[in-house]
Amino acid sequence: MENEIKRLEKNKSVTIVVMLVIMLAIVLSACTVLSGGDTEYVDPKTKEVIGQAKTMLQGVKSGDTEKIANLFSPIAKEKHPELEKDIKKWMGFIDGKIISCDDPVVDFWDKTWDEDGYIILGGSAEIDNVKTDTGKTYEIIYGLYATVRDHPEYEGVTDLLVIDTEKQEQVNMEDKEIDLSDAQKSVGYDLSLIHISEPTRLQLIS
Repeated sequence: MENEIKRLEKNKSVTIVVMLVIMLAIVLSACTVLSGGDTEYVDPKTKEVIGQAKTMLQGVKSGDTEKIANLFSPIAKEKHPELEKDIKKWMGFIDGKIISCDDPVVDFWDKTWDEDGYIILGGSAEIDNVKTDTGKTYEIIYGLYATVRDHPEYEGVTDLLVIDTEKQEQVNMEDKEIDLSDAQKSVGYDLSLIHISEPTRLQLIS
């Protein structure tokens, strides 16, 4: 009788362990599906933006304003014919020729989605340690929308920023001899997506 009780207790323990393993597998499977679904879409977009960043660097190195302007969204190019002139001034902020830089880093921080996928996927790309032959170091950052499902004319680069890292450090230290405009140069236009994305977000919340 005692042996039978022990056998039943052992079988019960095994059953509990098996159930826990099955439950864990289900949870991990669900996480994989959700994460994989996101990764499956975002990873190609990340690669696309990295390619975009490399094209931008080529444009800066060669002084090709058209190459950089072509990365901007169609709506930006349509509404701002002065874009290439602004880009030329922006490039003029960089002292010397670029000789090296870090690999681009992409961060998608603006995400809105539904059961069909992303409605909006936006963020920024950053290229650090952009060094020139004059001994200067810069950071190049730009904003972008990789996906705007219902308004593809907004897809593309939205703004550019170049930062002189040495002067920016002086600004951060509240050096009164250095103004923020001495440390940064930007190209950007008021092309907010709030009027497009907010109704969608509100609809998803309600």
